[in-house]
Amino acid sequence: MKRWHVIASLCRTANLLHGAELGVRDGRFARSILALIPNSTIIGVDTWKALPPRKVEGSETYEKWPMTAYRAACLKLASDFHGRCTMLELTTTAASKCIPDESLDFVFIDADHTEEAVRSDINNWLPKIRKGGLLSGHDISWPSVKNAVTSFGTYQVAGDDVWYKWI
Repeated sequence: MKRWHVIASLCRTANLLHGAELGVRDGRFARSILALIPNSTIIGVDTWKALPPRKVEGSETYEKWPMTAYRAACLKLASDFHGRCTMLELTTTAASKCIPDESLDFVFIDADHTEEAVRSDINNWLPKIRKGGLLSGHDISWPSVKNAVTSFGTYQVAGDDVWYKWI
């Protein structure tokens, strides 16, 4: 079971339709959510740029990834699902300032995996989720991600290294 199946199942259970994905890469997660949950909308956030080298655990730089192709795929995705998908070419912090508080049903965090970045994403995006919504993300087996998520209290783990917490 892939992460998008896990999140789609949780969203269907609680009738969650409006979400954001932080760290879109090539758009597979967003495309799958839009296909699996009719009438859903998703905001994708990514810079589609490599990160600077850092000597921090969880500091994948993505410098060998084909970012131009990923960006193009995501812009096509937004076009394919016009009105249901918006792509923001911003940092997750900058994008969080564009989204009203309590306007989303779910957020899926899968961007910069350093502990500091995951903690920042949780801090910045948690207020964007309405009560009864879902805060979630990927790669809970990474120590940096687990440390950041654990600092916000209890959470649950599901297939494909997904973590989640009901708000």
